[in-house]
Amino acid sequence: MDGRKIIKYRVDNCISQSELAEKLHVSRSTLSRWENNKLDPTEEDMERIRALFGDSYLEDSAEIEEKDTDSVIRETSDRIDSILYQVSKIEANQSSFDDEKIKTIIRHKRLQSSVVIITCLLILALVFFTWLFWMNHGLRGEIKEGPIEMGNPSYFTMEDDSVTVNTVNNNGR
Repeated sequence: MDGRKIIKYRVDNCISQSELAEKLHVSRSTLSRWENNKLDPTEEDMERIRALFGDSYLEDSAEIEEKDTDSVIRETSDRIDSILYQVSKIEANQSSFDDEKIKTIIRHKRLQSSVVIITCLLILALVFFTWLFWMNHGLRGEIKEGPIEMGNPSYFTMEDDSVTVNTVNNNGR
């Protein structure tokens, strides 16, 4: 019996060597030797194989392709190259997405910094012009001597460089 037929059956039915060996009541190593054409199954084993596989797998036919090792390696290598190419395209797309995301974050940070700086400058200008206004208009009021309208009547007197506040109590003194 050709061991490739056993391999084809396993592959077509998605069965591991261990599972098939269990179904055929043989060890996994025995099944491996059958597949590698190092050992032929006994008549009793062939009956179990026929019962499990059916005649379609056991007939001699040209369906089983003979592939040399080089062609299998080439096909596998081509598949791996294709997969690696697709992975590299995915990574490139991810990288460009990350670059755009980083650029957007940097733009937002610069905009936030600009807004903070402009706000600080406006506040500083407001404080400066308020100070200027008070220096020119608000703090230069004239000092008058005499009574000032407050809760209790009071007046200021100036002597040399000092100012004295005098209040009048309810009795007029």
